[in-house]
Amino acid sequence: MDKLQPVIKNRFWILASLVIPMGLYAYFSANASLKSATDARVKAIDGVKGGVSSGNEPNNQYTESLEKINKVYAGYVDQERVKLWDEQKKRMVWPVSVANQIPDQFMGEIALNPLFTYKGEYKQIMEKLVTYAQPVMPKPKTKAEKEPAWKQKVILAAKLPSAQFGSLSITPEEMWNAQIDIWLTTLLLDAIRNLNDDKDSVTESILRRIDRLELLGGSGEPALAGGAASGSSGDSSGEGDLYMDPSASSGSGGGAAGAISSSVAFSPAQEFGLGGSAGGATDGGSANLMTEDSAGGVAAGPTAALRYIAESETAPYLERGFYMSVIIMQNKIPDFLTELTNAPWPIRIVRFQMGVNPYYTEKSTRAGASGMYDTMYDTEMETGSIGSIGSQYNYGSEMGGGTGRTAGPVYGAITTGLPEFATGALNHPELVQLDLAGAITIYKQPTELIAKLQEEAAAAQTSTADVSADTVAPMLDEAASTPETAITEKLDPASDNPALGGEPALGVEPAPFDDPAPGAEPQIGSPPADGTPPIPENTGAPDPPTAETAPLVVE
Repeated sequence: MDKLQPVIKNRFWILASLVIPMGLYAYFSANASLKSATDARVKAIDGVKGGVSSGNEPNNQYTESLEKINKVYAGYVDQERVKLWDEQKKRMVWPVSVANQIPDQFMGEIALNPLFTYKGEYKQIMEKLVTYAQPVMPKPKTKAEKEPAWKQKVILAAKLPSAQFGSLSITPEEMWNAQIDIWLTTLLLDAIRNLNDDKDSVTESILRRIDRLELLGGSGEPALAGGAASGSSGDSSGEGDLYMDPSASSGSGGGAAGAISSSVAFSPAQEFGLGGSAGGATDGGSANLMTEDSAGGVAAGPTAALRYIAESETAPYLERGFYMSVIIMQNKIPDFLTELTNAPWPIRIVRFQMGVNPYYTEKSTRAGASGMYDTMYDTEMETGSIGSIGSQYNYGSEMGGGTGRTAGPVYGAITTGLPEFATGALNHPELVQLDLAGAITIYKQPTELIAKLQEEAAAAQTSTADVSADTVAPMLDEAASTPETAITEKLDPASDNPALGGEPALGVEPAPFDDPAPGAEPQIGSPPADGTPPIPENTGAPDPPTAETAPLVVE
């Protein structure tokens, strides 16, 4: 023990000498670990910084995502195109005699037999179209003649667009064009019929007279030359002569107003370009139309009539222009334009002009005009140019068409021999003349697109069937190993709860009815305490008749 005294005496210094090396060891050991962790963290941060884009290189992920989005949107566009075509097909109705022989392909080839059939019935088809306009008809010649079966709401002074066929046969293209023009004309007449829907006669109608109704085409490049035309010709000898003042037209004058001029009319070529066909002729031949010369002026010369506006093979639609001149109530012009733009086929109005009603006269003048109508009516009846319903459309007037076409009948232009109320109907002070031009859209049949969507739909159904088979199989296996009661609880949680309307679960006794408290009203469906039958639930059935409520039976 004495030997340890020096150690014990100097223990502080001995321990102190050990603390310093241990501290140095701990410091350097901890510093090494911290430095290693710091270096690792710095490397990690440098790696992240290195992966950050500088903004100069292309972002493939962004491009790929946009391609996926555009592909989805393109699919939506394709579906809408098919829907537009399906909606258009609803109004592409052919006459019953040839409907079953028309190919499904739009503008497709048509057999020879339906071509002859359609040509033979074309006159009756157009006469039916005339009556669809609900025109005012000439006064009956005798008392035996019947009044028209329709309400006479419009003076149809315009020649309806019609086709001119050759003397032998027609081509499938001519048949398609003729029927398309009938569909388009019907769209325009629908707008007029809707406008006058609640009217009974022309004296009440909103739109009372149609002076011009034409379907035409054009180059699509507006022609600045040629303003409002003037003249008296209504044929297709020149485009400048096609769009005259309706009151000065040879087929639309009436009474004292026949010589009144108007500046409302304009040339559709200013909107649709040169080269449009006249009167809706569908033969597609050449005509003497106005063309633009090299000096920028307008020169007359034979050119191919353009049926559509700026027709393009790549465009998914066609546009057929139209020009109308009507007499309408001034405050109802917005309603008429709305009816046109709300048509089942898209219609856009490109221009309209309004002016003074050229048929407005003073009362004394109107009386004289009525007498003039009566004289014209008697003269026409004596010559036989206006007869029964089937021959009163002034047949024989040439509409102007392509080379080699014979003169065809004029459908419409019913202006002579009209009753006196038709003349007076045009003398309303609120009536104005409205000339307008627009374009009707005709969608081409998206045959390839329909086939593509059908293939995609079939592939999606096949994929769905495969996934369903893989998904349903495990569910069936699980159901086979699950007790029936557990399945019932999963399918219908209320199945074992009579309070929720369910049936008691198997093996579970229904809860007994509680007796009502003394003096309380018995509950519906529970037996009273005295054992009398329970009060039946109100099922809505009437009570059985009693002697007081039984109906009286008369012998």
